[in-house]
Amino acid sequence: MISIEELSGIIDVLGAATIHEITCTAQEITYARDDEPPTEEDILKMCEKACSRHFLENVTCEEIIGMENTEGAEYFILGPDAFPEYPQELSDALDMLGLEKRELDMGKVAARFKRRLKMRTTHLENMINEVQTPAEPEYIEDLEHKYMDLVNIYYDFDTWVPDALTEIEENIFSLSARIEELKEA
Repeated sequence: MISIEELSGIIDVLGAATIHEITCTAQEITYARDDEPPTEEDILKMCEKACSRHFLENVTCEEIIGMENTEGAEYFILGPDAFPEYPQELSDALDMLGLEKRELDMGKVAARFKRRLKMRTTHLENMINEVQTPAEPEYIEDLEHKYMDLVNIYYDFDTWVPDALTEIEENIFSLSARIEELKEA
């Protein structure tokens, strides 16, 4: 089996890849190692876990330069928190499969993640607006936890796609003051 770091390395080299492409590549690598090949389900679970930790992110064909519509196929790209490792067998596996690197339109990728971050910010803002004062301490803790998650994601994405998130930065950081006001009420 390959590791999540090796999974990240495969995707880094390919630029963007489908589950099927990742599975075929991982299988070729494990065959070369005389190891048990992963199933597509194994790879999907690894990709989902990697996405939850921002090692990988999802994109569509619209964010890949020169890619035609492939009926809603999901592609994985390297995420902001990835630390890829490159399997020794990767080059041979890619040659055998005839896979080449895809180029991303980072402007479109940035727009997608900006929308996602805006939605999370709006969701947290709505939660804050709905609080009845005095608020339960557990609810305030939940808001603080969600806020810290939001800030961490903001910083991850901001280093990944610099300057794409400046217009929502102030809104994100203003939520901290609002949570503090709720704590004091």
